[in-house]
Amino acid sequence: MEKINFIFTDEAGLHARPAGSLVKTALEFESSIIIKKDEKCASAKGLFAIMGLSIKKGDNVKIEIEGEDEKQAKEAVEGFLKENSAEIQTNEELLEENAVDIQINEGFLEENSAET
Repeated sequence: MEKINFIFTDEAGLHARPAGSLVKTALEFESSIIIKKDEKCASAKGLFAIMGLSIKKGDNVKIEIEGEDEKQAKEAVEGFLKENSAEIQTNEELLEENAVDIQINEGFLEENSAET
């Protein structure tokens, strides 16, 4: 399974024209390409499904690609995202973000355990 994490940076969000281009890109591959935003998920091979995610500027979105041609599909989807104002996050960046969250939570736990 291949994964892509990105933040959409286009002012207009992911509207119909680029969403249609994403569908066209996704349909070139046999792999399953699933887009996840918050609690929702949709196939990248369905325009109405993608539009139902309401991806707006600043949204953190994940894509999971699974199948025989997943590596090629990932490259194509990443290319699409770069062309359409999306900031792709590397695994290292995600780990750093999560590490900050963990440090904050550990600090909270230390403060509250001292009070009890």
